[in-house]
Amino acid sequence: INVINIPVSIKCRIGIDDMDEIQGLDEFIDAILETKISKIIVHARKAYLQGLNPKQNRDVPPLNYQRVKILKNRLKDKVKIIVNGGIDTIEKAREILSWADGIMVGREAYKSPLFINSLDNIFLKTKSDRSNLRINIASQLVEYIINCKKNDKNFRMHHVTRHMLGLYHGIPGGKIFRQRLNEISLTDKNPNRIFDLVVESERYLKTKKKDGFLNVISIFSFIGISLGVAVLIIVMSVMNGFRAELVNKIVGFNSHIIIQSNNIDNDINLTNSEELKDLTKSILQSNSG
Repeated sequence: INVINIPVSIKCRIGIDDMDEIQGLDEFIDAILETKISKIIVHARKAYLQGLNPKQNRDVPPLNYQRVKILKNRLKDKVKIIVNGGIDTIEKAREILSWADGIMVGREAYKSPLFINSLDNIFLKTKSDRSNLRINIASQLVEYIINCKKNDKNFRMHHVTRHMLGLYHGIPGGKIFRQRLNEISLTDKNPNRIFDLVVESERYLKTKKKDGFLNVISIFSFIGISLGVAVLIIVMSVMNGFRAELVNKIVGFNSHIIIQSNNIDNDINLTNSEELKDLTKSILQSNSG
């Protein structure tokens, strides 16, 4: 390493089997730093050589980002520390990059190729149209497939298309895209159908976005109508209450004239209806007159 002029990096785990991942990792890294190592890529898992196969070793051992962070804090700027293992979300990448010099993304980049594009958009402040990006990828891959079919008689479309299955990972319609892509690759006849499939998928996504916007408008409209009806019911209920109160007050008045004597010696004969009529008539005429 010390006699070459190109940067050299190493990749390691935080330990193996029953090794002490604190002391063992520190001693290993300190020995490496005696050479001209430019950066160290640390997979934040132990490797169990006894009991686990390579595939299981990628998932079964628990992640320990904290151990790598302790290593970075100890070494400070002596060497760049790149973190690898289980980085499958933007949030996780953001948290690790707050203290590490970089991250290495492996399986997630293969499973969801545009995950790297998402990282670029956030951390490098770039902007890209996902729709045009997928169409451009499909166009280049179709051209590559056509050239391979011309130059290699043993070539089959699925040699390439199996690596495109994640192009719509986590996106509505992704399952249908994968099914139809497999159908096209099995025929092994017309690579241009792959490009047509991607274009059709993008049209579907644009339709879904429009439908989503209309659904939002419908929700707001429903809420507005519901509030309007509720207010109308409340107002009508209040007005009906006022009306009932008003009618009770009006109907509650006694519209009859009550005539009674305050003097027991009064010579008016209250039992004489004719005499009462004459008296009532004279009272009304005097009030109106």
